This record gives sequence, structure tokens and C-alpha cells, in this order.
Amino acid sequence: MTAGLLQILGVEFGDRMAPRGEDLEINDCVLRLQSALFPVRLWGVRRAFGKLVAARRERWGVFGFKTPHLGQVLPVLADKIPNPVYIYVLRNPLKSAVSWERTHNRAIWKTLPSVLITQFATALFVARTKSPVLMFAYEDATRSPERFVEEFVSATGLSASPATITTAVDFISPTRGYRDARRFFGHVDRINDQGVSGWVCDLADPNASLKIEVLLGDTVVATGTADVRRGDVQRAGHHATGHCGFQLKFPTPIAAAEHGPLKLRVPASRHEVMIDATEVVLSDRGPPGAPANDPNPRPTDTTAKA
Repeated sequence: MTAGLLQILGVEFGDRMAPRGEDLEINDCVLRLQSALFPVRLWGVRRAFGKLVAARRERWGVFGFKTPHLGQVLPVLADKIPNPVYIYVLRNPLKSAVSWERTHNRAIWKTLPSVLITQFATALFVARTKSPVLMFAYEDATRSPERFVEEFVSATGLSASPATITTAVDFISPTRGYRDARRFFGHVDRINDQGVSGWVCDLADPNASLKIEVLLGDTVVATGTADVRRGDVQRAGHHATGHCGFQLKFPTPIAAAEHGPLKLRVPASRHEVMIDATEVVLSDRGPPGAPANDPNPRPTDTTAKA
């Protein structure tokens, strides 16, 4: 919830995010640190984490990131984060354990102790840090989204227009269910040697029809605007008007063996779009074209709950 909300309010989170909002690279550092039993390995992970943070700061200036287990290792990494503001979301531990049970396929009697340990470690760090900390209860936020967004904007010092406030409230509304927390996200429906089709959305501007570039490897092979009507994507709650689809033809046919995985990029924002597959390899799957009525356009992107 917080990762999506901060992006809507203008905080940069980069483009290496999982649907739940976790930063894939930083999360990997944290998980490696938790298993770093020897000092030399711990030093290496700290160094890697510091380089990631420095690179993000150089590229984006003010930025944010989310990783679910950071609280357990913050005492080791906190000095690598310049001028931090910590946002700590408290949630009923039993509900968190149930969520972990679903997403990690582990029995609740195994997940509940992990949740309690994480909450205790984070609370202990919060009690000792001298950096600013914003704490709130997840259940309170979803119970009254309008009030929560108003208080959140005030507490963080971020500015927001009335339209942005409306988008933020809609994002965390409990009636909308699970939502994707990535800034730019989409799906490639079909690709062959003639062209590519799919859709792409902007979390911070759900009305936008984005200008995109299609890359195979590092080569731009097509450009256009994602403005084809996609009622299925609109009904799924990803785009306000549904005008987010694209059907782009390559200027010349492209052989599958000559190029690497396909990527989508939003040039105005310098972002790559996170698509469902980790890589989409050029193949002959029929002519490019968006499906007319796909009732579940993104079955793998239903894990980020508002």
C-alpha cells in the first residue's frame, strides 16, 4: 500500500519492483544479509547495499524503496541510507501470517513467528533511531482512506493536487482489492516477427495513454502510443478509461534468433515497464493484436493489496 501511495504522490521508486512493491535488488541484498554468517560476507553485502542506494540517489535524488524484512537488519544498514524517513506500517500479525501463508506456501504456525520477530525487531529500531518515523496501522488506513491520505500527505510534507488525492484514495480503497504497486506495469499479449501487442498503465496517472518504445535487446524496434481501447483492463481496475492498449508493427520483419528479450520503455520518464514475464522472447504466436474480451488480463499481477 505505502509503495503505491508514495509513487502516486511523486516519490520515485525506480523500475525494479515486484507487483507487491518490493524493490527486487535491495530485497536481494537484505535476504543475503540475513544469511551472512561471516564478517567478510556481511561487509560485502553492506557494500553492495550502499552502492545500490548511492546509484538510486544519483539517478533520482529523493527516492523510496520497500523490502518486507528490512526491520531485522536496519541496525546494520541504516548508516548507508542518507537522510532517511522511515514509514512503518503496523498490521494485525495474524492477518499478516495468513497472507504469508498464501504467498509463500508455508503453514501458518511457521509464518506467525516470523511475522512477530519482524515486527518486534522493527519496533525496537524505531524506538532507538533519531531519524523521522511515520507509523500507522494498516487496518485504520483502509477503514477510512480519505482521512488517512489527508494525514499521510500532511505528515510526509508531500504536495498533492485534488486529482492526485482522488487517485491515492482510490488506490487504497479496500473495496478495490489487490492492486499492483509498480509505477508502470503492463502485459505483452502477442509478439511475432511482424509486431507486438499488449497494454501498459501508469499507477500515478490511471487516465494516461503512454508513449512507449519497444526494445529487443538494446535496439528500439517500434514506437507508438498505448491508446487502443482495452475494456478488460479497465474492468480489472488498472486503467480508468481503458485506452491503454498498443498494437505496433515492426518496420521490417524480425527473426527470433537475431534478438534478445523484449522490453517496453516509457521514454518521458526513463522507466522500463515491468511486464508479467521476466523476459518475453520473440516467437511466432500469431499476428499481433489485442484480445477483445479477456476477463482476467493479468492473472499473475493480483498480489499487491491496497
